[in-house]
Amino acid sequence: MLVAEKVRLTNRITAALKSYYPQVLEWFEDKDTQVFCEFLTRYPDLKLAQATPKAELEQFSSLCLSMLASFTYSFCPCKPLKLRLATSALKPHRRRVR
Repeated sequence: MLVAEKVRLTNRITAALKSYYPQVLEWFEDKDTQVFCEFLTRYPDLKLAQATPKAELEQFSSLCLSMLASFTYSFCPCKPLKLRLATSALKPHRRRVR
């Protein structure tokens, strides 16, 4: 039951983000992580993420990766999150027009 609820909520978040913040879906492989939620809390839209200084984004990335490494190696044999966050990726998303 809890797994189904987790999947349902993740799908709802993904669907909502596709319409107004699709870039974040490309930057994070796993949408059901604390790191993903923390990023959305700190940078809830593309303009704010783009306005954030590079050093702050690098600090966030380092903090999240160190927290994840600590969790992964101490508590969990699961695969580590692949954080695909690069400041060069903070560009507007262009949709194809048919």
